[in-house]
Amino acid sequence: MNYKRHMIWACWILLMFLLLLIAILCLVPPISRDALVHHLAIPKIYISQTRIIELPCMIYSYFPMNLEILFGIALYLGSDIAPKFIHFFFGILTSVFIFNYLTARLDRVYALFGVLLFFTIPIIIKLCITAYVDLGLVFFSTAALFALFKWRDSKFNYRHLLISGFFCGMAMGTKYNGFITFILLIFSIFYLFFKDPGKKKGVSRLLIGLMLFVLSAAAVYSPWGVRNYIWTGNPVYPLYNSAFNINSENTCINSLELKNGENQNLSPLEYRRLIDHESWWEILLIPVRIFFEGKDNDFKYFDGKLTPVLFFLPMFAFVGILKTRNSIKHEKIVLLGYAVFFILISLSATVARIRYLAPAIPALVILSIFGIHGIVCFMKENPTRHIANKAGTIFILFVFIFQVVFCINYLVNQYNYVQPFPYLLGKISRQDYISSYRPEN
Repeated sequence: MNYKRHMIWACWILLMFLLLLIAILCLVPPISRDALVHHLAIPKIYISQTRIIELPCMIYSYFPMNLEILFGIALYLGSDIAPKFIHFFFGILTSVFIFNYLTARLDRVYALFGVLLFFTIPIIIKLCITAYVDLGLVFFSTAALFALFKWRDSKFNYRHLLISGFFCGMAMGTKYNGFITFILLIFSIFYLFFKDPGKKKGVSRLLIGLMLFVLSAAAVYSPWGVRNYIWTGNPVYPLYNSAFNINSENTCINSLELKNGENQNLSPLEYRRLIDHESWWEILLIPVRIFFEGKDNDFKYFDGKLTPVLFFLPMFAFVGILKTRNSIKHEKIVLLGYAVFFILISLSATVARIRYLAPAIPALVILSIFGIHGIVCFMKENPTRHIANKAGTIFILFVFIFQVVFCINYLVNQYNYVQPFPYLLGKISRQDYISSYRPEN
């Protein structure tokens, strides 16, 4: 018991220290291109005009903007650093969901391991210190998914489907990738309903619940859909214009070519084959390569880093799955399906960037912790327990050391790149700091 208590305290101390290091990196002005030309620039224009206006020459202004509204409040109060902390906060909220879920299914030690793993993933660190919206999408998508588990646990109480729909609508209103969450959650609803062993259920109950989920999500997203429909005739503009018979003659928008294949006639995969000169086998292996080859600011290598741990550990989550309680077994299958299909759909629909796949990360983190738990259980039940204990302990220790070293190396690189202390100590002005990264600003 004392050993377990010491582990909990050690995890909390390590977590607080890690969050402090991340927070320090948030204290400098925003320097990322997308933050300066999109996520902060558009709310700033709206503030200067005291209303939301159409900006045809800024195609990003047609995207849903739930988080940009919060950023706009911070900008109105005079801070462009606060949006980074707002984004960081959504990462913390997501970790709370991970902690609560793993505490209920396993225990607090595994839950803390899950939170630590989440915050040691390089792309999560990068997003925490950047005024983007991806962590908002991660939080809302994760909340919607976990609400479905609550729906199943409550014997299909409609209230939890309404909550799931609400969070799904918030995800859709944060970034268009939220529509992938919407589609996958609909399939998850069918799966969880028909895999429940209870006899007191019927198709009518499923259809009513599904309708409530869809209406709830649509209602929450609707302000952005109505805005775009009024402006362009397409509620998800600039996506799927052909489906709405939209032929934009606006020369300003037609002249905007999003970089790296996002708005090209080529599909994202064709772009990699023709422009990046990748072979078909390299393209087919992208869902695996993203865990090993990521590099920040290099679009050929997915403009971000994951960790190999998220590729290997989830496999062990299914050790002894036939002996696992049905409810947890089905949750594992839903988590795996959600993560895998989110990644595959995102990679086929748009350019391969790690942050576009971020909503899959909490599911992979949870499966990784289930993987560690599966290894521990295997060690305890193995007939050659002594040998299994040693092998399992060495494996888990190796994974822990690898991830810590991996995280430290990434944090060191971030501190070398961001250089927060000259600015925080007043050795360089705000304008000079931004200009050293973005000379055009």
